Amino acid sequence: AKYISIAVMGEGGGSGGGSGTPLMGARIVDEKADNVSGGSSISGTQTRDLNTIEYDVDSIVTNLEANEFTLKEGAYRIIYSAPCYNTSTAVVYLLEDNIQVSQGTSVMSNGSSTTSNNANCTVSSTGVYEVVLTEPKTYKVEHYTERVNSVGLGVANDGNLKNIYTTVDIVPINGAVGGGSGGGSGWEETVLFEN
Repeated sequence: AKYISIAVMGEGGGSGGGSGTPLMGARIVDEKADNVSGGSSISGTQTRDLNTIEYDVDSIVTNLEANEFTLKEGAYRIIYSAPCYNTSTAVVYLLEDNIQVSQGTSVMSNGSSTTSNNANCTVSSTGVYEVVLTEPKTYKVEHYTERVNSVGLGVANDGNLKNIYTTVDIVPINGAVGGGSGGGSGWEETVLFEN
């Protein structure tokens, strides 16, 4: 038998726009217009915006409303990420039916001084969650930020381009895959082919 590792990383492209076709799964994002920021951060936890289904190859997202999305029955790997700007410490969480089920990586954007090594930069907290659903479940992304900032949830570009802030990538899992929550920006699935 042969083992082949396949890495699936969202959709192709960069700031100029991709022409690749997604192979599987779904992607939900917070998409805002040119020169529109991700929003103001608070000193505490806020729900991140999710307003656009970029693609849903397998029709696994049954609803997207009020920043929450619903997945139908199945096995999934959910990769979620959100940026912050000059908020000091920050971390994202994934909630399932309003119960926290996963925590992302802890990050810091600026500290208490504009001369710190990561002053005035945008950083993202990312988490991964694997789940087998026997019934539909609803999810949302929450984001703890330490500091109030009028553009703390993401700084806008002004180059006549849309802005993408919070992202959720959902990959169907076929067969047994090692699980748990944690950090990372990508995923890899091993497929077994028999001779």
